[in-house]
Amino acid sequence: MIIAITGSRGKGKSFTLEKIAKSLRSKTTSLGGVISRSIVRGENHHGYELLCVGSGRSLPLATPCQNTGTSSSGSTIRFGAYRFFTESLQLGNRTISEDLGKNCLFIDEVGRWEMEGGGWSRNLDAIRNRKLPTLIGIRRGLVQLVSYKWKLDISSIFDLDTMSFQYVANEILKKLDETPTTKN
Repeated sequence: MIIAITGSRGKGKSFTLEKIAKSLRSKTTSLGGVISRSIVRGENHHGYELLCVGSGRSLPLATPCQNTGTSSSGSTIRFGAYRFFTESLQLGNRTISEDLGKNCLFIDEVGRWEMEGGGWSRNLDAIRNRKLPTLIGIRRGLVQLVSYKWKLDISSIFDLDTMSFQYVANEILKKLDETPTTKN
């Protein structure tokens, strides 16, 4: 079962996924994967932090950069308006790969970079045959393209541009409660 949470930039995909993970953790569900948390200080966006859902480990994932485009410099890879830390990308991909057997898997921020072969793209093939729930945060407008490219059977799509995060979280938690494999 693959559930997609979509929405425009800043609509709360990562926030919603993290709220769902916190709620599931209280039920002692086996959780895995990654969430990309926005780093905000005051009213300013300062980049993203990688959260490994199962371990709770977090580290900086990306910082804004002046120019857009794609390039790499050993410890960072620039894509679009952000410079991503290579170590964090490696940890995120390793975490997703190692957590494929967890009862509920989270993969956050699937977008244009994955469509071009970067980010979490190498793990998207592996989730196609997962029987356990997988929750994916996908940039609005890319759900069908992601589904088609990786031949993913997305069972539900929740759009945060048209639904509140609380409604989406509640509906997904209800779906997961009805799935015996998400309970320990």
